[in-house]
Amino acid sequence: MIVHFQDKTVDEQSRTSDLPIHIRSIKDFRKQKDYESSLSDRKKSKLDINKKKLKNNSSAKINKKIHKVQVYNKASDANFLFAVLETIDFNSHRPSNNYRYPQCVFRFATIIAIIAGRYAYEFLRMNLRFLLPTIQTIENNWSYQPYKEANFRFEETQTYLSSNNCQYVFVSEDCSAIIPRIEYDASLDIFNGFVTPVVEGLPTENAFRCTTIQQLKNLFETNAYANLVNIHVAQPIADSNNALVLPTTVLAAYGTDHKLTAIDILKRWLIIYKKFYSRGIRVLGFSTDGDPKFLRAMRLAANFFVRTQILNIYNNTLAFKVKIPSNWMSWFFLGSTQLFLFVQDGVHLCTKLRNRMLSKSAELTMGSYEISMEHLHDLIRSTNKLDHNLSISDLNVKDKQNFASCQKISDDKVLNLLLLNDKYRGTYNYLLILNLLITAYTEKAIALSDRIYCASIVLFYVRLWRIWLHIERSPRKNTLSEKSKNKKKDQSPHFITSNALLCIELNAHYLIYVYLLIEQNVLPQSIAESTYLFSSQPCENIFRNARALSGVYSTRINFTIMQFLKRLNKLNALTELKHFEETNTEQKIVFPVHHKIKRFMDKKQSNNNNTKLTSFNTHDLEKIILHAYEIAQNMANFVDLSNSLIKNNMFNIEQSSKIAKQLLHLNCLTESEIVDVDGSTDDEESSDDEDLDTYNKELADIMCDGDFSEDELNTSNSFENLQGTTYSGVSE
Repeated sequence: MIVHFQDKTVDEQSRTSDLPIHIRSIKDFRKQKDYESSLSDRKKSKLDINKKKLKNNSSAKINKKIHKVQVYNKASDANFLFAVLETIDFNSHRPSNNYRYPQCVFRFATIIAIIAGRYAYEFLRMNLRFLLPTIQTIENNWSYQPYKEANFRFEETQTYLSSNNCQYVFVSEDCSAIIPRIEYDASLDIFNGFVTPVVEGLPTENAFRCTTIQQLKNLFETNAYANLVNIHVAQPIADSNNALVLPTTVLAAYGTDHKLTAIDILKRWLIIYKKFYSRGIRVLGFSTDGDPKFLRAMRLAANFFVRTQILNIYNNTLAFKVKIPSNWMSWFFLGSTQLFLFVQDGVHLCTKLRNRMLSKSAELTMGSYEISMEHLHDLIRSTNKLDHNLSISDLNVKDKQNFASCQKISDDKVLNLLLLNDKYRGTYNYLLILNLLITAYTEKAIALSDRIYCASIVLFYVRLWRIWLHIERSPRKNTLSEKSKNKKKDQSPHFITSNALLCIELNAHYLIYVYLLIEQNVLPQSIAESTYLFSSQPCENIFRNARALSGVYSTRINFTIMQFLKRLNKLNALTELKHFEETNTEQKIVFPVHHKIKRFMDKKQSNNNNTKLTSFNTHDLEKIILHAYEIAQNMANFVDLSNSLIKNNMFNIEQSSKIAKQLLHLNCLTESEIVDVDGSTDDEESSDDEDLDTYNKELADIMCDGDFSEDELNTSNSFENLQGTTYSGVSE
């Protein structure tokens, strides 16, 4: 069949070729036309398909643009989300080695790297493509001066305060336990971890640098390991028209074993004061946690029941000076001239009273009534928790720094329940003291006059309580002078500790002193709104935040001194960014704020908008204090203290204050070294050839009475291109 088909085909071809030429051309023309028509149909169909595709693609692009515009319209140009979308879109069309990031993305990446850690940051960077830069890029974008052990950052602090128009600062100091380990810092060529030597009160910088093996061997043989880190924190005290509380900044940090004398501490405070004074910054005062050495240094500086004054001030421009009404001298024991203000941390003071109540060795007694935690246990067992909000854990003896427990056991709900049973009167008065201390020294939105009122009630009642114990509990044959020889007099099981007593006395006196400074125009009125910042809680916040910077895979929350310094750099960068974002209006990054802090800031802002000048008047203050004494007398009547006091003519303010002063003389201090303060200053970077204060020593013959990989991420003290932010502190 194939052959037949081929033959037929050939025959047809031969017959076609025999046709005339004009007929053949017509047929060829028709074939050509048919071919062209079929070709044109195919082209048309392809064109139609292409047009449809083009139409679909263009409509998709238009829809994409419309969707993009809708998303961008929801996020304005000043919104951080808009910058994020722009960055992703921009970098998605560029090679990976040519990505570009705006400053707001750099700030956001820095915050994530510090808070979350390296591992979490890398996880986010790999999954949020085109958005986050590498760790190395972040490090290259920082310019910083790292913290050095025992280096006091006066210049950086001055820059920070000047940028915020702040000329007052309150300094706090505290210690915390660290891992005792020696480490080598290659970037600074020094060893960290030894106890920093102290010369004239000031720690020595770069004390552990060596160049030979023998020097290194001597370091380990002659120097002890530091088991504590001591930090100095500066709290700026801003003007009242600034609704924002300026973050604190760490002034210095170094390893120590806490083997210092009160004179060493006092000399260090004087150097800090003079360094700031030479830079136009006034150190208002110092705060600690009630440590006996620091409390002794404060009393020596304030000349508060000291046998011989050891701090001589030869330049009146350096010290505060007020006029104290003559009729106050019976109950006000603080001198009119003070170089510093001293305030013991209110949180620690409250926990001291709580721990005393929980102590098994204490047998606290007020009049006919006992003070006991068993009364609170009875409340927990006999009443509904909704009525008192207490739990057994609030009465845990081992948790000595549980301030939340102080707030709960002294709450108004608990006090009202205690009033229902007469045998709980002593416990009621004691917890009422605790409640007033919390209000006076820890609450933020409290007027200075109200703080003084609460503190004065506690002050006068504690004096009356101590006088009653002196009358009823002490042997009749012993006089005050004989009791002064008894070294265990302050360990009476029926009273609070002498440390807590002196803290109450000092704090109340200095609150009144601040009021007089404002009333006599020595300090601005804005200081009255910032007295709650006079505490050592900034130090506690630094330690707490530093421990919170451990990586997600690290089970160790403590640190060595070298790791602590690196974490300070991180905290500095983080706080700088937080402070910048508080006033930033473009592409702002929002941080979560606790609802209580937010409520306080809103209230402060509204108060600033409705500013009314509060009158500060000595006569009004005297009325407040006398009224506080009446309340203290009523509290004494409530627990039957008044009978013995009235019988011995010790119940009015003059008589009781006279005995209280004699009892405080039992705690009188003696020091063999005299410290002089003149008007000279030492500014190392100025051209003036001025010297530091000289310290003259004299002998006084007076008897004394008594996870570490996370820390490798370098961080900055200052962040580049932060639109005017030059220095940061460390906030809560």
